[in-house]
Amino acid sequence: MLVSQTISGAPLDRRVGLSCFSHLHRADDRFIEHIQTLAWLVRRHPGMDAAGLVRLLDADTARELRAALVRLVDAWSARRDAVPALNDVRGPVARAFDADLIGR
Repeated sequence: MLVSQTISGAPLDRRVGLSCFSHLHRADDRFIEHIQTLAWLVRRHPGMDAAGLVRLLDADTARELRAALVRLVDAWSARRDAVPALNDVRGPVARAFDADLIGR
């Protein structure tokens, strides 16, 4: 939930987070691995906000992590009580991911 807390800027309920993201894990076996990597990045950079996380992922080798981050933001944004600021985060992340797709 650390990644989601960083992205949304709000503390999360573990139960709510698990129910929100469990379908992503079932759809992609590597999703948990990517989220663990994102959480490690967040822990290694205390005080980092969502924009900072996006900048860290602005490397060619981070394509899969950006894709996981887009899925995480989309799932969290779909919640009824989602924080509107997530739309601000999704734009730069999605653009970086789309640029990867176009560059292939």
